[in-house]
Amino acid sequence: MITLAGSKIVIIGGTSGIGFAVAVSSIQSLASHVIVASSNPERVANAVTRGESAIKASDLTHEYKLEGKTLDISNLEQITKFFEEVGEIDHLIITARYRNIMPDMDTLKAGMDTRYWGPMHAAQIAKVKPLGSVTFTTSSVVY
Repeated sequence: MITLAGSKIVIIGGTSGIGFAVAVSSIQSLASHVIVASSNPERVANAVTRGESAIKASDLTHEYKLEGKTLDISNLEQITKFFEEVGEIDHLIITARYRNIMPDMDTLKAGMDTRYWGPMHAAQIAKVKPLGSVTFTTSSVVY
């Protein structure tokens, strides 16, 4: 069985959906440190609380740390500071999404900052260990 034993994993967009499931599953697969990040501090705190509950229900015996951090993936300055604080990691997963409410040019640009430029900057700035990975997923909600 492949495990993530001892791994440090960052999941940007890890407070709900696929990102949240990856965070919990990573710890269940023996990751030692998982950091979930999102632009909304309340969602971050809530995700950590929900994640801890889900993990405790798994009866795991290994030591782990589930941590939440606030990060606006469209802000290069925040991305740089975030990865300076986080340090070296084994895996980077980005599942952040952007909601399009009205598809005017400013909204479309903001969407590109979140879904394209932010992840590209994060991948360049992150200190991913050799044999580590960078995974992008994308989604969009338009209404």
